[in-house]
Amino acid sequence: MYRILFFSLLSFSCMCTSKAQRLEIILQDQRLIYNNHVGNEWGFGLESNDSIYGPQKPIYTSVNGKCKLRVYVQEIDKYTEEVNKWIEIDPTTLETNKVYTKDVEFIVEENMGRYAGNTAKWVVTLKYRRIGDRA
Repeated sequence: MYRILFFSLLSFSCMCTSKAQRLEIILQDQRLIYNNHVGNEWGFGLESNDSIYGPQKPIYTSVNGKCKLRVYVQEIDKYTEEVNKWIEIDPTTLETNKVYTKDVEFIVEENMGRYAGNTAKWVVTLKYRRIGDRA
């Protein structure tokens, strides 16, 4: 069972460069490619507006230009390993109501114990769409 942990939060950032857009973003899927003794308990999150959202929970946000979202993968144990990446979405390049997906690869490295240095690879899929312009 995948658990969601609340991570130290950093701000969702938008750089105002265009007319307002409304986005729907979902952390849709997490696929384990391989796991070389890194762990069995995993957490996933998508950060937006100082909040962490778990898999399958849609985020609706209005933005004024390119947006950066942070995607997290965590191996949960006594000494947690965490990997995160920034994802940029430019709503001005998206067709209204067209669904887009983006795969993000993560390599998580075990940091302690006899398996220190071993890795696991995850591919996380984001689904997003522009749902309209706002006046």
